[in-house]
Amino acid sequence: MDTGGAPSQSTMSGRRPGGWGRRVALAALVAIWVLLTWRAIQPPVRIRLPAFEPEGMVLLGGGAIPASSGLKGADVAPFRMDRFEVTEGDFAEFLGANPDEPAPYHWLPPDVPGAGQRREPPPGTEEFPVVHVDLHQARRYAAWRGAHIPTVEEWEWAALGAQGDAFPWGIDAAVIRANTQEAGFEGRTPVGFFPAGVARGSGCYGMVGNVTEWTDSPARYGDDRFFVRGGSYRDPLVGILNTHAPGSRLVQRENRVIEPQSAPPFEQEVPIDDRLEPPGSHSSILGFRCAMNEAEYGRQRDAWARVEELVYDLAHRDLVSGFWRVRPAKRELVEIGYFALRPLGMARRQVADDAVRANIDEVVAAIERKVGLR
Repeated sequence: MDTGGAPSQSTMSGRRPGGWGRRVALAALVAIWVLLTWRAIQPPVRIRLPAFEPEGMVLLGGGAIPASSGLKGADVAPFRMDRFEVTEGDFAEFLGANPDEPAPYHWLPPDVPGAGQRREPPPGTEEFPVVHVDLHQARRYAAWRGAHIPTVEEWEWAALGAQGDAFPWGIDAAVIRANTQEAGFEGRTPVGFFPAGVARGSGCYGMVGNVTEWTDSPARYGDDRFFVRGGSYRDPLVGILNTHAPGSRLVQRENRVIEPQSAPPFEQEVPIDDRLEPPGSHSSILGFRCAMNEAEYGRQRDAWARVEELVYDLAHRDLVSGFWRVRPAKRELVEIGYFALRPLGMARRQVADDAVRANIDEVVAAIERKVGLR
């Protein structure tokens, strides 16, 4: 029926067509805005990490090496030293992060094709000190950890400190406290196997016996070899360290002179504590540990503090901060790399927010891919 242009029911009620739809759309936009900005109202999580301390190291104050040592008069600055020798498991982690590094020779028997290419240590040896690592590769491992191979002075200070006793634990030689010839193992033992043999001045283990250890100190008088210290399971206890009277120091045969001689070089007896190895040498009884001086420590401490700041940036959860703070923080953490993994793991354990934990997990995964751990 023709209404003759009569007004519609909606017009008569004062509502325009589509009014309800616009109101619903506006309400939906407001709801979305609230959802997107609600997290911004919440304060970011502030993670407080403990003070940085290198894992597995002990802090040693400096001092003058006692007169009973062959290095008497040498001053040692404060430094940190590995409590234990670098293990096969430690070295496997290094190889995983550095695919171009060759594996130790003994990781596959010599008669097996591809010997030295296996990237994991022989089963059951993960806690044994790593061997068959020359000084060049030991230096690269230490640099990867932000440390260095100890000098002969640092090594001896960690072994004997200021007390100048015959052995790291004191003067008693009657009880077996180290993997030396007297122990009868005829091979390596896990690090820390002899807790009674801990160096009382430093808290370092295995400073005598088990495996001989590299130092980064070249021989005096221009010799191209480097001092190694501590003796191995093949050596008798008495005479390994250089605190004994000359008559009691054990010797090995050497066919090169170490000190200037008026006569031509000739075969001579060299005390165990003066043993030397060319930097390219490796053997089944030669391992190493790392040290860290104040400059190296400072660099890692600063990186640790920076990671703490960047974790705070990761905790910002609104869209704007996600662009201006979270993304740059992720990039910088990946650039820091390996040194960021430990503080990130500690931070993650303190975080309850799933979104922040997801950010940390993403960064950790990216770092592990970068350094070859995935």
